[in-house]
Amino acid sequence: MWRVIDARRKDVHHALVVAGLGPLREIFRNPLPTELYYGTDNLCRSFCPDESADFVGLALTSDRAQWGQYQAQRLREALAPLDGKSVVEIGPGVGHTVYYAYLSGITDYTTIDLPLGMVAQACFLAATLGPDKIWLYGEDPAQAEGRIKLFCSQSKVQRTFDVGFNADSMTEMALSAALDYSEWLNRHVRVFVSVNHEMNPFTVAEIAKIKFSASRSTRTVFPFRKGYVEETFWLEGRKTPGRGIPGLRASATYRRARTIMHNWLSVHYARLDDSGGRLPHATWSAMFPRLSRLVGTMTQRGRG
Repeated sequence: MWRVIDARRKDVHHALVVAGLGPLREIFRNPLPTELYYGTDNLCRSFCPDESADFVGLALTSDRAQWGQYQAQRLREALAPLDGKSVVEIGPGVGHTVYYAYLSGITDYTTIDLPLGMVAQACFLAATLGPDKIWLYGEDPAQAEGRIKLFCSQSKVQRTFDVGFNADSMTEMALSAALDYSEWLNRHVRVFVSVNHEMNPFTVAEIAKIKFSASRSTRTVFPFRKGYVEETFWLEGRKTPGRGIPGLRASATYRRARTIMHNWLSVHYARLDDSGGRLPHATWSAMFPRLSRLVGTMTQRGRG
């Protein structure tokens, strides 16, 4: 799915690799005329007809902003009994939860995402909190303290966190990627909070049975989106065997959901050209210093 979405964002790809920071600076000044947020929010050319609208104002008054406030509160509640201070979020989307969590005092916040996700979060967080509040993968580690740390999914974050968080993306991944993240979470976080729907080929609960060594878990309905559930897992960090994967793939639920999703994607993206939607790893690696330089030269646009 993300390969197809990335194909729509070729203008962003171009801005990241072209000589000079001019095109990338224009995107950070106003991302609405681009597809930077396509697939994660309506803050893009396909869904926002008024390209002159206030990007920050739209971002902070959207439904996702409301969800982000709620999710930030849930993170504070998860941290409280642990006397914890650190959070890692996988797949933050625009960065609403990061934004509200940081404003509430959770300043040891790390995100892990695909490269274009990092660009999207850097754009939003620099616009709302200021460029001096974010640290990008590849920058001097000595400057990371007190800043939101943006990591690429291809890097390995080798530290532990009090709380891990994922909303609306774990079940959107390939099964192998979701299992890899779950195994990493089991070793690196004390508590994992998930907000995901259960209409895709597998659920968070199913992969948790395979990869988590959880002492206990809770499950409630997410109050803002039909079909979404909140789950919290208290992890013990023990290594778990990779049992049950063939059975999960063979299950009737997995096969039925896979067929539904395949048919939907085939229709929805039938006219899109997904060739050239992804860039080589070497190109992405070269992108991070450019992004860092741009953020470093930005002027703070205010706190919305």
